[in-house]
Amino acid sequence: MVSFLPALRTDLNVMSCMEFAVAELKVKVIICCGHYGCGAVKGALKLPIKAQGFVNCWINDIRECRDQHHDELKALSPEGQLDRLCELNVMRQTFHVCTSPVVQNAWDKGQDLAVYGVIYSLKDGLLRKLVGPMNRHNVCLDVREYKERMKLKEGVLPSLIPDLVSSIGSDGNDSKDKDMQRSNTTDLIDMISKHADWS
Repeated sequence: MVSFLPALRTDLNVMSCMEFAVAELKVKVIICCGHYGCGAVKGALKLPIKAQGFVNCWINDIRECRDQHHDELKALSPEGQLDRLCELNVMRQTFHVCTSPVVQNAWDKGQDLAVYGVIYSLKDGLLRKLVGPMNRHNVCLDVREYKERMKLKEGVLPSLIPDLVSSIGSDGNDSKDKDMQRSNTTDLIDMISKHADWS
């Protein structure tokens, strides 16, 4: 289970644990689980950018998500802002997991591995699925390459899909491979956007 995976994947502890679980233990499911009332999300909403200590290293990715959803969050109550940003962060972290080299390598090898994004409510003790299952049939690509070419849904996807480069799939030299990669990326983005659209 993963709760936070920075976009740049600089946390070697998280990455090595995930690598061992996927490559050696051959786990079949990764669950990216957040929870309502998350302290890191609260910090991203309230702490100043120049907050002392290393907390900024952990919450900068959530801040980016917050900034990209500024108008939507501003229209909500303080409690609603916190809940909504907790949900958006889970979906963002799920994307980070899907585009990590560990998961991409497993999918490239045909490994049976599904990724879910869920959120836990401390109020009622229930887990709610936000996104997934995502598997090797929904390959994530370097979205930066396709971001401007694809018609991304405004207000939802830009915050869920960070600008990162992931080495995925084939080497991309073959035109057919590129078309397949583009198609797979679009399919995955569509899946995320459907889960991100709720009333």
